[in-house]
Formats: sequence, structure tokens, C-alpha cells
Amino acid sequence: KNEQHITVYPNPCRGTFAVKLPDNKKVKKVDLFDINGKLVAYNKSFENSNTLNVNLTTTSKGIYFIKITVDQSVFVEKIIYQ
Repeated sequence: KNEQHITVYPNPCRGTFAVKLPDNKKVKKVDLFDINGKLVAYNKSFENSNTLNVNLTTTSKGIYFIKITVDQSVFVEKIIYQ
């Protein structure tokens, strides 16, 4: 069953992107990693919203991975910052 659908947009991004969750999902944790697996940022809750805006403009351009822990599931999405 496809109960969970997370959207990351725009991707590739130019410095900022958004993560959108289904209305009924609760985020436990959000982490952002660089291509080498180094934790760059984050543990921000969505707080009554199902959209999180992420700003990468203080980091170098490149490939990142956002790890989102939702309920009992973990999702990882690749983000390209160009």
C-alpha cells in the first residue's frame, strides 16, 4: 500500500527547496547530508505544517541527501544544488 508520499521540489534546486508531506504524517526528524555522508544540518520539526522549506545557500553547491523520519518509516531523497 502506498500510504506515504513525500515530494521534494524543485530538484535540482538553486539554493532552496521544499519538502511536502501527506497531511496525516508526522515528521520525527529531518537530517541533511552532503555527498560524503557528513551531517550538514537539521533537526527541524514541521510544527503544524506539512511543508518544510530548506535553505542551502550557506552550503556549497553539489549533491545532498535529505533523510526524513516519518512515523515508523525513513525516506531519503537526493537533492541537487546547482
